[in-house]
Amino acid sequence: MPRVTFETYRSRHDQLHQIWTENKELFSYISATKQWEIHGYYLSSDDLSDEELRQHFQAVPIYDSSQPNRAGKVYAELMDQIEIQERLVTQAAAAIPRTPRRRGDASDVSIRVLVKPHVDINALSKIYLALADDVIRQRRGDDGKTDQS
Repeated sequence: MPRVTFETYRSRHDQLHQIWTENKELFSYISATKQWEIHGYYLSSDDLSDEELRQHFQAVPIYDSSQPNRAGKVYAELMDQIEIQERLVTQAAAAIPRTPRRRGDASDVSIRVLVKPHVDINALSKIYLALADDVIRQRRGDDGKTDQS
């Protein structure tokens, strides 16, 4: 299989970046591990210049020679999954209407994972502060309840 050229890499980055900014939930059609693979190689959540992309494109094979191959396979799988989901949505719209689900009927519920490639520093800070508050309360023996004797 021929190696990917920079032009192909840039085109895929642009396509994935557009998907990420406009409808990132589409990434959830592949596993979290595969999402990390795509984000790690194609930098799909980052808005980068051609020079920054070229530097990354050239550097990756130096420290992980198989990552371009793995990411290329995952890219193909993601594109296939997106196409399948679009087809299913089209077919569902044309299907015979279903009877409404009863409340509490979770038979059609599915859970998917969406990876965020960058750490949300604000959210992480809030978690650490809440954890520190809990530790301080536990050490004081204060569980946050007032004593009404």
